[in-house]
Amino acid sequence: VAYGLGKPDEYFLSMRKDLTRSRDRLTKGLESLGFPVLKSQGTYFLTVDLSPLGLNESDAEFCWRIVRDYK
Repeated sequence: VAYGLGKPDEYFLSMRKDLTRSRDRLTKGLESLGFPVLKSQGTYFLTVDLSPLGLNESDAEFCWRIVRDYK
């Protein structure tokens, strides 16, 4: 917090702009591959529907598997 308090407003405006651009770019890429993405406005996180993958596992099982198998 102390580090951030010492930064000028432009630092945060630039960061917000960069994060928004990155989020929107990832959203477009995922959508172009056929993944439905829940639109977000107040966050930089994405919620993605993985059903196009045809997986037969729960969300938690999928997350554990990609961490275990792909690090």
